[in-house]
Amino acid sequence: MSNGTHFDPFDHMDDVESHLRGASDDLSQHVPSRPPGQFKPSPRPSMTAVAGLAVALLAGGAVWGLANRPQGQPIEVTAADETSVDETVSEELASDEVESGGDGDSGADGRPTLAPLTETNLGFDPVMQPEMANPGIGRFTIDPAFGSTIVRLSDVEPGEALVPIASTPSSWNVDETFLLLYRTGGERIGHELYRFDDAGRIELQAELELKAPDIEQVYRSRVDPEVLFHVDGNSLMAYNVTDRSSTTLVSFEGCESVDSGRAPIPQSANDNRWGLLCRNADQTELLAYNHQTGSLHRRPVDGDIVQAPRPVNTGGGYLVETADGVDLVDAELNLVRTVPNLEPENVGSVYELDGQEFAVGPVYRSEFVGSAVAVSLSDADAAPTVIAGPESGYPYPPAGTNRGGTGQVDNQALALAIHGTGGDGEETVLAGEVVAVDMATSAVARLAHHRATADSAFSRPITSISPSGRFIIFASDWGGDATNTYLVYRPEAS
Repeated sequence: MSNGTHFDPFDHMDDVESHLRGASDDLSQHVPSRPPGQFKPSPRPSMTAVAGLAVALLAGGAVWGLANRPQGQPIEVTAADETSVDETVSEELASDEVESGGDGDSGADGRPTLAPLTETNLGFDPVMQPEMANPGIGRFTIDPAFGSTIVRLSDVEPGEALVPIASTPSSWNVDETFLLLYRTGGERIGHELYRFDDAGRIELQAELELKAPDIEQVYRSRVDPEVLFHVDGNSLMAYNVTDRSSTTLVSFEGCESVDSGRAPIPQSANDNRWGLLCRNADQTELLAYNHQTGSLHRRPVDGDIVQAPRPVNTGGGYLVETADGVDLVDAELNLVRTVPNLEPENVGSVYELDGQEFAVGPVYRSEFVGSAVAVSLSDADAAPTVIAGPESGYPYPPAGTNRGGTGQVDNQALALAIHGTGGDGEETVLAGEVVAVDMATSAVARLAHHRATADSAFSRPITSISPSGRFIIFASDWGGDATNTYLVYRPEAS
């Protein structure tokens, strides 16, 4: 389908195969938790290889990357970037009022002045969640436990939800000027496009009518700020949000329908390579599609595969989740090897750094367990690196994890949202928290509580990190009957 104007977001694109940021909702079970031990950076060889790779964990919120600082030292931070996004944001919303819950401050341009992290942020002890009023819309609020700056972006009616669509596909466009959110529970149900101001304000731009296999399977372009992608029937579509035009990129012949499976699987970081499932009445196939070359490879699916292939850079290949593990396959979907310590439905994001590639996510059933564990895809003999887990001083990963990363080549970050408790049912470190982790040093900074209380599909702390990593949004009902989107500012190391 098209409005007559040819549009192809891949014109003039460099032929760079890149890695996948994405993850699906975690279905792991509770197991007994282990008490935190003494912190020390992981000595494993793969830690050197991942030096400089920042991860954002939304443990009930998010993990974020910090500069390489010695563990336990306060980290000085500066104000958010001064880039102006939109001059039409109303003056009354651009006020410098700060909601009760802390002593936050803002500069003359309405952006928050961020407080430095403390030993509380960098410690291992459980931190109680104090009472905190639901922030007023568009007003900076300080989390009283951790000192982070939070702002509520939306204000829906009781029974409604306006939230990020999923942790895996980014809600942000590539230049962070627009957010894609999903509204439900009221008269209006569907995707909505909002202009975003980096002082923490959003303004509705359009109500989108998108056909997709699932509401989560809508993907922002990683190179073009005006484009998003979705599947309609058996066709992969590019949608231009500015002129509202749709272009068919490819129709997969021999497929009655196409989708990503149980959870969304975003494209590669250059928008070029896609992993999909081809559905027919009697057969499902894996699809590996390269838009730049036009190549398409198919493989019949065994009955235990419920997810589309995840693009990775290694060999131009993909990760394929089976019932028993995760396979690394090549560009033609031929098996390369099974990757140990990766678990189906727990694969977080995939990153390339210094010539090596890593999959990062929670691991529950391995010698190397944790809320964030890096596993090398390039070196089959490299031991995993436990970023946040018992080996690095944190508890066994709490249950109920959502995760997603930026997927950007120049800013590689992962977000985890944990809505659960430890294995014994008790509150524990990381559960219900917004946490920041630097993978190079294993320094972990806990930023905030997300305060999501219900466990419905739209009240969970679904998160999304902006491409630059400066902003993290998450959904929360804040103990009430309306679920809104909130933003946490990531402190920047000076």
